[in-house]
Amino acid sequence: CGATGCGKSTQVPQYLLEYMNARNLQSYANILVTQPRRVAATSLADRVAVERSSPSPGKPGSIVGYNVRLSRAVADNAKIVYCTVGILLRMLVNPSENYSPTTDEAGNIGFSNPLSSLSHVVIDEVHERDLNTDFALTLLRPVLKVNPHIRIILMSATASADLFSNYFRASGIVEPRILSIPGRTFPVTTHWLPFCEQFAKDSIRGWIDNRSNAAANTKTANQAEEEYVGVPLSPRAAQKIDDIFVCRLVCAIIRDQQKNSGAMTKVREHYKSQPQSMRSDGAILIFLPGKGEIESMAKALSADPLLGKNNACRI
Repeated sequence: CGATGCGKSTQVPQYLLEYMNARNLQSYANILVTQPRRVAATSLADRVAVERSSPSPGKPGSIVGYNVRLSRAVADNAKIVYCTVGILLRMLVNPSENYSPTTDEAGNIGFSNPLSSLSHVVIDEVHERDLNTDFALTLLRPVLKVNPHIRIILMSATASADLFSNYFRASGIVEPRILSIPGRTFPVTTHWLPFCEQFAKDSIRGWIDNRSNAAANTKTANQAEEEYVGVPLSPRAAQKIDDIFVCRLVCAIIRDQQKNSGAMTKVREHYKSQPQSMRSDGAILIFLPGKGEIESMAKALSADPLLGKNNACRI
């Protein structure tokens, strides 16, 4: 278990590799690191390659690679490979598809299962407990009987360590150990929706009511949105009330920061005239469930008169 921001995803695989190197076992190092999403697997591989001064994933000589659906960048000598849980699950369910031809000293041709060549399997964000992860954990436990040399590392910031420890202990093959790594995070204050609505001087319920009134007045929901953002937010969804509310909330946060710093009182009208030194530092991070929602939110923020058109923020 490691706190958010402690470096689990990027540093633990490198520590494992350094451990193997220190014991002259680098030729046996084959570390597979799973991620719940493709973008996480590819971006982490790029980052670790930079940290190790290695060529980009997939390039000749690179010791870091990634393997996701429809995209594979793994060099022959790769030691750390980031992949999605689905890739690992496919290796476990259909190992015959992953057998590669080998030739022994006598010239006999055989096939080796890449599962047996793995030294470590790292499952990151195990707390998400999606279907693929649960199936992978179910199939990994018996794999240890056939390949006892494989080390399995489960990582999470919020998972119940005892739950997973007891699961693997019940197999009678291994005695799991739990490590807790602290992290450095800023103080966190929780604000519930009513406070956010009061702070933004807006409410989601208000937008729902406005939609109903607009429909009653033969004005479409998209036309009501166009009055605020100029264009429909996204063709992928008809209901984009959350986008508009978040825009209002972000604007309120920026105004509050500028007011507290004394930079200006009317951000919309005068932001362009303010020197760069008077602009607030920092970032606002918005978590969204998928790519479509991210694109829709980015479009709404960019179209906002304060946030995008006046260059108040880099989106």
